[in-house]
Amino acid sequence: MKGKTRTIVASIVATTIVIASGSALAWRHGGPSPERMVEPVSEKLEFDQSQQAALTVLVAEISETREMMRGDVDNLRASIGPMITAETFDQGTALSMIEQRTPAVQAQAPELVASAATFIDGLSSEQKADIASFLERHEGKRSRH
Repeated sequence: MKGKTRTIVASIVATTIVIASGSALAWRHGGPSPERMVEPVSEKLEFDQSQQAALTVLVAEISETREMMRGDVDNLRASIGPMITAETFDQGTALSMIEQRTPAVQAQAPELVASAATFIDGLSSEQKADIASFLERHEGKRSRH
């Protein structure tokens, strides 16, 4: 159990690192597009073609999961506005809005974790150390600036 838990936690941490570093790099290269982060991150960490392909698949899975979470943004904004301006916040409606997205994310989770595992397992020790170093330097810094 500890080994599986450790692997899952490591996968999530590594995915977060790659996304965070890639987003920062992508922002500097024309906008916050996950697809734009693949090349700069691949160059910085000196990925080979298989590692870059695994990162591309992971980014696609993350983007797909993110879109599932976002859902119909226009409808979401239209629903949230009245909830914010109401006398009291409708917790039931807010919870329902979250619960509507949960099954889609849960269905996508195995593919996302498998993609993360493929990517992370393909990294060298040096690349993993570089990612860990990046995490340490940027701990608690969630700003996009």
